[in-house]
Amino acid sequence: IIPPGEPILWRIIGVFDGTLRIRRDEALNGYASYDTSALDINNGYGINEWSQADIMKLLNPGFSNEEIGGSLYWNSEYGKCYNRNGYSNTTCDFTNSGLSDEAKENVIDQTLYLGGFNTKEVFSNQAYQIERGNNVIQNSSDGIARTLTWTGKVGLIYPSDFGYAADFSNSNCQGNLSTFTSCTENWMYKGFSHTISPWTENNSDILFVDFGSFRNGYGSGGIGGWPTLLLDSSVLAESGNGSKEHPYVLTS
Repeated sequence: IIPPGEPILWRIIGVFDGTLRIRRDEALNGYASYDTSALDINNGYGINEWSQADIMKLLNPGFSNEEIGGSLYWNSEYGKCYNRNGYSNTTCDFTNSGLSDEAKENVIDQTLYLGGFNTKEVFSNQAYQIERGNNVIQNSSDGIARTLTWTGKVGLIYPSDFGYAADFSNSNCQGNLSTFTSCTENWMYKGFSHTISPWTENNSDILFVDFGSFRNGYGSGGIGGWPTLLLDSSVLAESGNGSKEHPYVLTS
């Protein structure tokens, strides 16, 4: 997928119902909160509801009217992104790392599931079911209703994506996700990323990956995330063999 600057490497998560789900190889680190809020709402630590999250508006089309963050990644633009609590923000530049017009033509809507977690001691198959379940915060004190699905262009990884990326034949990767710190045989074992999934024990925590550690923390933490896309089934591999040195170059 080629943005206005240098090519950006994406990794294949899997094929789902004849469509290809991919994840950006490098996370948007260091300047993107999942969400932030005013200090009188969840102490400024954000709201763990993807359908209104600041990072969702940063990644997806249709939010250019937002003063901070809106659609900057989708539009390959320069501006300010929310970073840390209490509406803190910082400069961010996607002019050479956002999505190209050609790439966006092949991105189709994906329906993402927003079931929440109240435990990290789950195996990958259990995480997959929880994501598609109905566990959400009820009657939250911030007054925001939590939803179970969202449909749009760009998402973030699921906890189960992180789990299924491991080599289960290795003994370090045979425990539940909370023990994955030693599971280096996992192609997602690097960097930091918010997942899309909320932690239901409070109003502001999101599950995230921290160099193999699977944890929960404030959504306002500026650790960014790995964007995910769903590609149209008509997309073909024009060249390459799928390795990092010779990645597939896609064409429609």
